[in-house]
Formats: sequence, C-alpha cells, structure tokens
Amino acid sequence: MTRKQLSILLISLLTFFVIRCSLSIGFPRGADGNYMNYRSSAIDLEIPLLWAPAPSLEAVPRQDGNSSLPVDSDIIVPTPSVVLRQGNKDGDPILPTYTDTSIISEYPTLLPGINKAPKLEPIWRYLASYMRRRSVPKAATKAMKEGLRAWRKINKTMIDETHERVMDGSNRRNGNKCPYLVSALNASELKSIPYIVPIPCGLILDSSVTVVGTPGIKTGTFSLELIGSKLFGEGDEPVVFHFSVRLHGDELTNKPSIVQNTWTVSRDWHDEQRCPPLPDEDDPESTVDGLRICNTDVGQNITRESGRRPWKGLNQRSTNVWFPFVEGFPFVATISAGWDGYHVSVNGKHITAFKYRQNLEPWMVNSFRIKGDLNISSVIANGLPISDDASYVPDLKVIRAPKLPKNTTLFIGVFSTNSNFFPRMSIRRTWMQYPEVRNGTVVVRFFVGLHQNEQVNRELWTESLTYGDVQLLPMVDYYDIITYKTLAICMFAKYNVNAKYVMKTDDDTFLRVDAVLSSIFVTKPNSTLLIPKYNQSLLLGNIAWNDAPARNPDNKWFMSTKDWANKTYPPWAHGPGYVISLDIALFVVKGHQKDFLKFYKLEDVAMGIWIDRFAHLEHKVVKYVHDDHYQHGGCENDYIITHYQNPSQMQCLWNNELEGEHGICCYDQTI
Repeated sequence: MTRKQLSILLISLLTFFVIRCSLSIGFPRGADGNYMNYRSSAIDLEIPLLWAPAPSLEAVPRQDGNSSLPVDSDIIVPTPSVVLRQGNKDGDPILPTYTDTSIISEYPTLLPGINKAPKLEPIWRYLASYMRRRSVPKAATKAMKEGLRAWRKINKTMIDETHERVMDGSNRRNGNKCPYLVSALNASELKSIPYIVPIPCGLILDSSVTVVGTPGIKTGTFSLELIGSKLFGEGDEPVVFHFSVRLHGDELTNKPSIVQNTWTVSRDWHDEQRCPPLPDEDDPESTVDGLRICNTDVGQNITRESGRRPWKGLNQRSTNVWFPFVEGFPFVATISAGWDGYHVSVNGKHITAFKYRQNLEPWMVNSFRIKGDLNISSVIANGLPISDDASYVPDLKVIRAPKLPKNTTLFIGVFSTNSNFFPRMSIRRTWMQYPEVRNGTVVVRFFVGLHQNEQVNRELWTESLTYGDVQLLPMVDYYDIITYKTLAICMFAKYNVNAKYVMKTDDDTFLRVDAVLSSIFVTKPNSTLLIPKYNQSLLLGNIAWNDAPARNPDNKWFMSTKDWANKTYPPWAHGPGYVISLDIALFVVKGHQKDFLKFYKLEDVAMGIWIDRFAHLEHKVVKYVHDDHYQHGGCENDYIITHYQNPSQMQCLWNNELEGEHGICCYDQTI
C-alpha cells in the first residue's frame, strides 16, 4: 500500500468516526435501534437568542396536521441550544451546538452528565454577566437570580418527566396545564378557615376571583387575600392584595370599615388604604382605571324614599348608614385585575380600587386565601391565563412566525408579561397577519421574562418552540427592571436582524403596520421600494416635551433626584409605541456594554435620556417627529397605533381593517 493510499484510508476512517460520533450525540435512537428522523421539512421554527431546556419534541407539529413527533428514544440527549431550522431539499440534519466552559459559570448545564456549558447567545450572555456590575440595581440582580432558580427547577422537572416517559413507554406529555377556571364548591372543605384556593398560573387583565359568603356574628372581621409566590431570599409568601372587612371597627374607629394593603417580609405591612377614610384623612378622590379608590356611598347616611306605596315594614322615609357587608346576610364579592390595579365589587356595585404596588404584580399570584369570621358558600377564580395547545390550532402554519430574514425594513419588539398567553395569541391572529409581517419586510418578536411558577415557564417554552416569535429573557418579569427589555430589543436588532428601524410596543397595543411604515418611508414611484423619509437619526412617536419628573415616591412614574436631578426630561416618546433608527439602537447596546449609559426604571423616559446622550457623545443631529396618531391612551379614530386594547378589541380593530375601515375604533368590545 502506497503512502498516498494509506493517507486516503486514514482520512476515510477519521471521517467515518467523526460522522458516527456526531450522529450518536446529535440524535436519539428509537426502540428499534434506528436513529430518529429530525429532517422533516415541516420544521420551520427559528428561535434565535434562546437558551432554554427543551421540554420534548411533542411541541413540534408535523406538516400533515397538528399531531406531534413521538418521543420513543431510550437515550436522553442533551440539547443546550435549540435552533430548529427548515431543512433543505437534501434534508440537512439539525445538530445541537455547544461552546466552551468560559461562559458564565453560574448557569448550569441543562442535562446531567454534560460538562460543557450551554451556548448563550448575546442577550443571555450579556444580561447574565451584567448582574456582576456594581452599578446594576438590586432589583435586577434579584430578578436574575430568581430566573436562574426558575430554569434550574424546570430543567430538573423536564428531565424527570422524560425519564418517566422512557420507563413507562408513554409518549404523552404531562397533562397539567394552566386552567382557565378554578372553583371550590365542596361545602365540607369550605368550612375550614383559613381556606386557600390555588391559582396555578397567576392573574392577567380581567382575571377575577368571586366569593359567595356570609359574614359571621362572632367577630365580624374577615379578609380576602391574593397570595404571591415567595420572593427570592424571603421566607414567607407576600400578600399581593389584602382586603379586610371589619364590621365592628378596629382600634382606629368603631365604625364598619374596609382596609386594603400589601405585605412582604422586607417591608412588613405597607401604607394602608381605608374605606371610608378616617375623619382626619382626606377623601381619596384619586381613581384606578377610572374607578374611585373608595365608593363615596360607603359609610354614608343613605335616605330611601318609599314612594306612593310604602313597602311593608318600611317607613315613608328611612335613613341608614350604608355598608356593603352585613352580619348574617350573604354577599357576592368579586376582585378583578384591571390595567393598573384591582377592582372590588360587592353584589354588582363597585366598592374599592387598589393600585398595583411595586414588585407585587398580578402574575405573581399563586393562591387566594380567606381568613376570619366568614361562612363560605363558593369560590371561583375565572379568566385565568391559558395557552393554546398546538394540537388544536388549525391555522398554526398561518400564525407561526416566518423564518427570520437576513435583512428587514422594520423590527418590532413587543413587551409582554409571561402569563399573557391570550394577548400574544390575539396579536398573532390580528396585526401580525399584515402582509408586510408575513413576507419579512417587518419582523415581530415578543420579549418575555420568566415566571416564578414552573408551569407557566413550561408553557412559555412550549409556546416559543411552537410559534417561533418569543424571545425569553434570563430574569423574572418585574416592572422595576422592564427597561432591560428595551435593551434586549436593541440587542436583537444588532445581533439577530439587520433592520433599518427598530420599534418598541406593548402586547395591549394594536398597530396598523402599513401606516407605521408609511410614517417612516415613502414608496418610490412605479416601485415597491421603500425609501426612508428622514436621512438622520430618528425618534418618532407621541413625544413629550419638557416633561417634569414625578417626585412623589408613591407615583408609578417616580424619579428620584439622585437618578435625574434636572427639572425636566429630554424629549421622550410614550412607551406604547415609538420608532428609533438603527444607529440609536446600536449606541444603546454599546453604551451598556461599555457601562457609560445609566439604567432608569422608566423605559420610555430612559430611551429619551439615552438618545440625548447619543446626540452629545456621537455629535449627531436627532430628528424628533411627534405624531398624535401614535396614541398612548384610549382609542381615537384615525389612529396609527392605539393602546389599552383587550383581545376582543384587537379582533374588532382587525376586522375593521379587513373591511376597509382603516383606523376606526371599537368602543363596546369586552373580553
């Protein structure tokens, strides 16, 4: 054998060995000993910048329907980074990718027995390392640690379930899902006090908990409480909302009263709200979602006129102190989650409202607790967050995100809360169906933080795998750190998609995508080519000029003098929807990577401050374009974007667009 022939033989053996090893690592074997086929051309899911454990391949639908690929392997295969792409005509296999162990040591490998760390794409890699900096707010560090703990937990559960399926030969996924309704109607169980009703996946907009009960005659005091998941580093669960009824008064008053509050380990009881207010307190005239914090009828003398024919047992004119709860008389009380706070009604009448408090958001709620002197008849939690099962989505191919193009005209990042499955689905079925989105001219991604609840995270991961449009972030979703989503959107624009412009919006905002493009571009005559209207750096939206910071710490938009000492902000655009040029997005990424841009809690104000820094440091002229059609309040006709739209209103607005009634509002749609 010649030296040349020997070299060819060695190369052939080495090639065979490499291919054999890669196949053994990359694909599981079925029960028949053959490697499973991962080359299906039906797989067209692309999830860039995503690091997460794969729950199972059951979430990947087939082309010939919505059935699932079976999982019948007897080998557990590590899949640290999942990026499924459509195979070419030759059926290119989808191989897992790894990186070296130099990446953030705090983050665990996804499956046991693997010594290599998972591949972390830029968003995860940067945000995970960012928490090491001294300048990072404590809330961000806390959220990152909770996110790490959440992924560890869900990873372990998925491994255990996979082993169980292999052992018992079952291909079915665990049937536990987020329920739409939870009820407690068992009379014997309802006698136990305190009584706790689990709420598995938190609350979302218009979720409600209804209690039918009768106040007792012993103490006349009872409370209804929404309990949250344990905060990181705290031993007891927080009380996200405390609604206490005191029929005999308390140490501050001898009159019936309602007390609303929250409780955490770190702050104990916060500042309480009373209804009716104490004599030395001002009447709380402020409102939540347009509803008074305390109905003015509560605790007031109500005079009834009996009319021409007096009711039996009722005088011609009677005066009583009105209070919504009475000893021995049954009531129906409902606590609803609104846009900005909780609403409480009793027997159909609005009684109180309570603003959401910092880091105690509705999605955190995991149970409803009843304490005190109350005889319970029933408890029903309704309108809870649920996700669509891909097996029952007939138009999955239509609403699944198109393959990410190399170049695009506009990238839209959508802020979304982890349990907002329904709002995300309504967007997929409405304004994400514009031809400009489907053909890749516009790219849309949801930016979602993690949940403290394991089941929500499981469904989030399945949702991201199914629809290919969810960008998960390595932190628990807290309002205080929402600005990191803005940074993540800019990072996506830099590392994942080459877009000319970047837009930020919310999952309760309806966009007329064609009108958004028309506000940025003009069409070349006799062509479909889009030409930018503005040749310089751009901020376009509903712009606030010379806006003064809110200095009241109780204000949702509070800004301390330490964070911003000036009397006014630089120009900034309201958060429901604004557009920036790519050069600004790139500057935002660079500024945080090199640590010369400061973090601010108010994400839209933060962008305005960063743009002001961009103009000074980069010596650029920024074009500020104010457009009233970028609406940040309720809907008004001739809108380009409109905020505070629930899923039913989204569908109504989309129907108007399809019927040629462009920019026409829907006023009477409810969920």
